[in-house]
Amino acid sequence: MTSALDRKLFLVADMREVGYWVAKIQSEVVLNPFIIAYGYQENIEKLISFYRTERSPDKNWVLPINSGLAQKEKSKKD
Repeated sequence: MTSALDRKLFLVADMREVGYWVAKIQSEVVLNPFIIAYGYQENIEKLISFYRTERSPDKNWVLPINSGLAQKEKSKKD
């Protein structure tokens, strides 16, 4: 993904899609160990940095943090 950004393979229309996935990755904190373990951290950080610093109406878009804890707590109550 970051090499595609570096080579400017995305069109302006694609930026909204990238913005969604950047926000989604940042909101899914349970993905962090996977990202680190499989060596994706540098690429994800580049993607986040590139997208969040570009002029875009969605650059400040965030999704609620999904830590997975809410699901665990709910299952304990049931």
